[in-house]
Amino acid sequence: MDTRPELYKRLVYTEWLFSGLVFTTLLILPESPRESRIAPYVPTGSLRPFLPRPAWLLRKGKHEAAAKALRRLNGGIAGYDIEHELSVMRLDLEGTLSSGTEASVETSYLDLFKGTNLRRTLVSFSILGWQQTIGIPVVFGYTAREYAVLCCVNHA
Repeated sequence: MDTRPELYKRLVYTEWLFSGLVFTTLLILPESPRESRIAPYVPTGSLRPFLPRPAWLLRKGKHEAAAKALRRLNGGIAGYDIEHELSVMRLDLEGTLSSGTEASVETSYLDLFKGTNLRRTLVSFSILGWQQTIGIPVVFGYTAREYAVLCCVNHA
């Protein structure tokens, strides 16, 4: 087995490549509050001009900034009504917030283990547990080795 350090550099470089792709994707996605996700890594004040996020801005009560962000995202589309889109987003946000406050007052995590929710919880967890029970990790872990043995490949 070849253990030269330069052979391992490819793996390290590949990981950095994927990390860069993920970070770039975070900068491009328009609808999420990126300050919370990338705050430990990048000063967010320098990124604010590049991060239009109308739904998040509406949630924070910044209606003019949300309209400006929507114009920036969709302003070049002919016939696009920004005010209509903002009103739809506001109605959706109000519905989400009102249903969320009602649900959070009436429910708790203990409700997962009562009545119909107990059945749902058991079904969802049993699927994951059943995979472990029947040996899916073993199958995935040794498939390549078994194919090599079946094909009479010599690893020596």
